[in-house]
Amino acid sequence: MPIHGEMLQARETAIASAASAALVFSLALAVFTRGTRAQSTIVVPQAYATAEGGSFTSLPFGRSTAVRVQQGYGSALFPNGKMDIARIAWRADGARDIPAKGLDLEIGIGSVASSATLAATFAQNRGLDYAIAFTRRVITLPAITNAPGPRAFQIEFVLDRPFRFDPSTTGLLIELIVHSQQAGRYEVDLDASCTSARADFGKPGCTGSNQLVPLADCPTTSLVPGGGFTLRISSLRPQDLALGFLGTIESGTWQGLVLPAALDGLGGTGCTLNTDITVAVGGSASSLGELRLPGTVPPVPNLVGAWLRFQGLAIDRAANALGMSFSNGHKVQVCGLPPMARVVATNVTATSGTVEIGLVPITRFTY
Repeated sequence: MPIHGEMLQARETAIASAASAALVFSLALAVFTRGTRAQSTIVVPQAYATAEGGSFTSLPFGRSTAVRVQQGYGSALFPNGKMDIARIAWRADGARDIPAKGLDLEIGIGSVASSATLAATFAQNRGLDYAIAFTRRVITLPAITNAPGPRAFQIEFVLDRPFRFDPSTTGLLIELIVHSQQAGRYEVDLDASCTSARADFGKPGCTGSNQLVPLADCPTTSLVPGGGFTLRISSLRPQDLALGFLGTIESGTWQGLVLPAALDGLGGTGCTLNTDITVAVGGSASSLGELRLPGTVPPVPNLVGAWLRFQGLAIDRAANALGMSFSNGHKVQVCGLPPMARVVATNVTATSGTVEIGLVPITRFTY
């Protein structure tokens, strides 16, 4: 019996030891699992996750001076649900070799109320949760070897602490403060483009003395808030005085005329006024018989979807009794960029900068 008792006690001790070891292993496994759980990534704008952007920017890493850049990302760019952002990455542009580059950098992160309409004042854009998430340090950006785009997201920064972001309530603000940097190019990939819809309206134009009908069109692919554009009147006689005018309507009454208004009674046989004249700009046709008129869309996001209407005419005394030939009416729609914007200053102590809509590099977030 004593032998059996000793054997029983030994077996119970072994079972207890095994249970204790299993418990320790389970706890260790749980800790390990929490520490190495799978992370997710999101590229914004998502359309460029595997596609090269149509442009690039030298901000903030491709300059030779200090620079402060706030980048705002609209909540619509992110999936639903809270996320703990741990890493932020960008990718180099194009397919050229880029040498390594040193800089003195810190990064702030926080919420922002409306990234599509950032204010020029930096402090006004920072939410109450704004904090420096990548403390100031001297780093070396990696050398990028020649490869077809899109490049990998090799320009990556691990934040000192994750940032809890809830896209259901706010947009995201990233602030990069480059205190100094080595001279040299270091462009990152971006795409700030959309395609503006366009169409003719009203009646066709009337023939000039060169037997050509003036043509109004817009060679600018994208009319975006804050962006430039060009209106064009072509098929003119070289050096003729021409006029381009903007209008707000293409039907209705203007100055007693019902639009589109036939001008036959005024001597302009076959000519039509297709829109009201609110702004008119003139000039001489080039040797190619073109008049190009530059303009800028006001930096107002609410203009997305608005139509810019215009028409052109040429002073051509031999064309008809009115002495003018008219183009078609043409309209172009302001299109919308992704809800992204940035504020730029070339002085890190500046309290405000220049607002640029849509010019934010393609970014990858790891959470």
